[in-house]
Amino acid sequence: RAEDQGQSLEVHQQIEAMRRRSYQQRTHFLILLRHFQIEEPPSTMPKVCRTATKDKKEKVGLDRRQLLLGDSIIRGVELESSGLVRCLPGATARRDKRRILNIVKQAKQQGEVDVLVHLGTNDLASNEVSEIKEDFCVLGGEIQQIASTVSFSDVLPVHNIQDRQMRNREFNLWLREWCREQGFGFVSHDSSNWSRKELYKKDGLHLTHMGTYWRLLRHGSVRKITGT
Repeated sequence: RAEDQGQSLEVHQQIEAMRRRSYQQRTHFLILLRHFQIEEPPSTMPKVCRTATKDKKEKVGLDRRQLLLGDSIIRGVELESSGLVRCLPGATARRDKRRILNIVKQAKQQGEVDVLVHLGTNDLASNEVSEIKEDFCVLGGEIQQIASTVSFSDVLPVHNIQDRQMRNREFNLWLREWCREQGFGFVSHDSSNWSRKELYKKDGLHLTHMGTYWRLLRHGSVRKITGT
């Protein structure tokens, strides 16, 4: 009888562990998207942004939904309710622009859509930072023509590759300021503990479940970008 109870307890523990892992996978970006939904980008926008958005009309009877799209870093993320996740492994802002815009347009057919973009990892692997800035400017402007709000996530670090770390930091500093200027939302991830190898898979690029949970759930936040 004691042996049966021990086996039952072990099974229960295994089920509970599976439940916790499943919960973490579902909530990787969920808290980010909740902040994202509540905190709109600043209302004071450059003239070009105001012109692009001032004539938008709400579609009566259609839901407002969140769309998270990005490269393979967001693989496995699930959102509750009407939230959409579109993972495009290997995606870059330039090469996959048309594909990204089509996804946003399809989401818009169901109602107003708030878009959160997580790109840059693959761009920084092969292109100059100056070129990537131009690509993001073009992509952000065209998404803004379609979506109700636009937010961008900063690029997560690449473990143990010093040159990439420097490029990431340079680009993220620019991305934050650019989002402020354009009236876009900005997702910032905590910069501490970047050297912890257990947060990364063997390629030093993609996050483990622990890494994803740590980075995106515990340290991520969408916030309005002001002049400060």
